[in-house]
Amino acid sequence: MKEAELQKLVLDYLKKKKGYFVWRSYVGPIVRGRTKILSPNPMAGFPDIFGFNENNKPFAIELKSQTGKLSDKQVSWLQNLKAKGVHCIVARDLETVIIELAKIPL
Repeated sequence: MKEAELQKLVLDYLKKKKGYFVWRSYVGPIVRGRTKILSPNPMAGFPDIFGFNENNKPFAIELKSQTGKLSDKQVSWLQNLKAKGVHCIVARDLETVIIELAKIPL
């Protein structure tokens, strides 16, 4: 399954089935004004999905294909978010997301 397909599946599950407040992060290049010059996004590496569960506990999900690897920026974001109490998940399928979300303390 491609990452984009997995992302849609996970977002649908989180929003429609669980009713969580979540959003997809866009961390691609930023297009500057009329010049259309691309600039690096300072949020590069931020997890694909960020949100809050039914108890308002924050979580971040980095989605990867079966062969995808975390970049150094992604690892850094996940480490820093975890240090701030955010439950961080790296998932290659919906089942992993479901299992890991159940581990968030109340």
